[in-house]
Amino acid sequence: MGYLGSRQARGAAGDVTNPFGPTRWTVAFTPAVLSIPDDFLVYHIALSGPAPSQVQVFIGTVFYSYAARGDVNDWDPSQLMYVRKGETIFFYWNSGTAPVPVVTLFPHTVV
Repeated sequence: MGYLGSRQARGAAGDVTNPFGPTRWTVAFTPAVLSIPDDFLVYHIALSGPAPSQVQVFIGTVFYSYAARGDVNDWDPSQLMYVRKGETIFFYWNSGTAPVPVVTLFPHTVV
């Protein structure tokens, strides 16, 4: 696998697709933010946000995962997250309080 560097995004409120409500934080890794021309794998995620909070992770409109601690957490899976070219990865917080969430992804090429 080839390391593709890291990608970082910050939270924004007002996303009506957030299942917790539009006043809650959403971090979106759009194709423009990801800037990866092909399918890829995510092998690690680090996130920080308000305490106490939880986070739901979606690939597009499909629920993918859940983190019970949205204030500080990491994800180092035994099963890598497969992301297809053009998909968006969403992190939905159940909180809209400070601080603004920050998520860092560490992608690899698909072998």
